[in-house]
Amino acid sequence: MNPSPQMDVVVKTIEVTEILLNNVQTAVDMTFSSIYSEGVEFLGAAQVQESFDGIVGIISLVGDISCSVAIGLPRNMAGLVSKKFIGFDIDYNSEDMGDMIGELVNIAGGDLLARLDADGIKTELSLPTATRGNPLKFLVQEKTKVMCIKFKCPDGVFWVDIALNSLSQNNAQENISNKQSEKQERYDMVDASGGQDVKFSPEEIEGMKQSVLKTFGSMVGEDVQFTGFTDGKEAFNGIVGIVSLVGHQQTWSLMLGFTPESALKIGEKFAGFEIDYDSDDMGDVIGELANVVAGDAAAQLYSLGIKAELSIPTIARGREMNMLLAKDVAKMHYSFKTRIGNFWMKLATERH
Repeated sequence: MNPSPQMDVVVKTIEVTEILLNNVQTAVDMTFSSIYSEGVEFLGAAQVQESFDGIVGIISLVGDISCSVAIGLPRNMAGLVSKKFIGFDIDYNSEDMGDMIGELVNIAGGDLLARLDADGIKTELSLPTATRGNPLKFLVQEKTKVMCIKFKCPDGVFWVDIALNSLSQNNAQENISNKQSEKQERYDMVDASGGQDVKFSPEEIEGMKQSVLKTFGSMVGEDVQFTGFTDGKEAFNGIVGIVSLVGHQQTWSLMLGFTPESALKIGEKFAGFEIDYDSDDMGDVIGELANVVAGDAAAQLYSLGIKAELSIPTIARGREMNMLLAKDVAKMHYSFKTRIGNFWMKLATERH
């Protein structure tokens, strides 16, 4: 009996998920084994991490599949890992700690990109971002499948979350071929960093601002005012939606941040009903808000002759949070206000 179309989709989903999971495991193992001569131990699948005190590096891949990889280090491990990684002590509360975890996830992401390419899955890599908080919790939208795996290195246990958009897997399946049997025994690490002398053009700065003013005004039915630029370095309590815009020549990271109070009021306006701030539904709403703003931003960029695809949204909720980015990328922090609440957008870009 021939399998039904529904069964075929299930089989394809399982195969793509297994390929992604196996390649993430190997990429993370290779990355950390290059830091620790003793290697690292794979502890297997685990429950998705609850709130914790620590720092997380996130990177997204966009293409045949849309996914993100987050590497989480508890506070007490971060300093030990960073010293092994770069050879000297780093203050946990400094921006340098964000650079470290960003570079760590960037190396793992580059290795993962090469491995997926060998399996016939074509993707592009986003900018890495880092989030630090106490406590810190990551949320995903309902349409996103999330897997968590854990590892043990000499300095402790760390975790990796893999989020995969379940709607993006068919393209990947069509490109998977017999390349799996032709895998190289050794891969070189791919460092996707760069961005020397990067800066925003005036058109990009204005276009991104207009994306927020236009889309928020139509989404929540409120007049939105731009109140200026800030450095965005202060720790804050709230929730953030993160979306990457990935192009061949340029890559952006867009972060949309709300206080608990503004998330409740703006979220209710957007969804049409009251939402519990501490619920998973709030993650869905903030992720969708970030997604819509990023979609309009992509349209603004396209009008400038720049094409970029969106990653899946990542949502972080916590206290004492910092959104950290590499020092060698251009950054802009926009502030906005409405009658029912204030919010901000942080934008970073890197040219390859």
